Amino acid sequence: MLKLFKLTIICALALTAQDTLPEPTQRTDAPYRLFRTKNTYNFLRLDTRTGLIWVVQWNPEENKRFGYPLNLLALAENRKPGRFTLTPTENIFTFILSDQEDGRQWQAQWSTESEKRFLLPIDGLPISPADITPVQPTAPAKTTAPATAKEGKPVKPVFGTDGQTWGQYQQALAQYETDYEAWLLKETRRQVQQEFSALQKQNAGKAPAKTLATPPRKQP
Repeated sequence: MLKLFKLTIICALALTAQDTLPEPTQRTDAPYRLFRTKNTYNFLRLDTRTGLIWVVQWNPEENKRFGYPLNLLALAENRKPGRFTLTPTENIFTFILSDQEDGRQWQAQWSTESEKRFLLPIDGLPISPADITPVQPTAPAKTTAPATAKEGKPVKPVFGTDGQTWGQYQQALAQYETDYEAWLLKETRRQVQQEFSALQKQNAGKAPAKTLATPPRKQP
């Protein structure tokens, strides 16, 4: 019983020490700031000029140290350091992203599961379309049969270059694999038809082979 009581005291002290871990001094006008989550290994890195957020994970094991973006869409064009900030909530995975110049705010949700990460605007707050940098749309794959082997070939998506979240990237990758399989089948058919047509033209240009006339049989 005494051992259990001591263990309870030690756990309580450990939790208290974690809750009272002081926040490091940071410049509010710094281009980048690091915000602590209630998860031991995860922090949020904020670009205070654009509102871009990355999840940063540290770990004693090398293969478990990494970072990934929460959003890839710049929320402002003037890129003034200190414009954006993050405020934690009671939910371990939820922060409020605020634009301190025009009052816009978003719900920033981070997670170790890609489909649960998102950044959503909070309704009823001012939003200025002029302050949003739109994502440049990528050219859609051609649906017509390509004239050459390369034309119309689906382009494999690259994570981090087209404004996608990790979940959206996975969906785009699955769509690419489906489109590539369809294109490969269509391209194979095109090449077979092309080779068959060329063979027909080649055979049509050749002179027909002469046949020897069969001599008439003599009547008995």
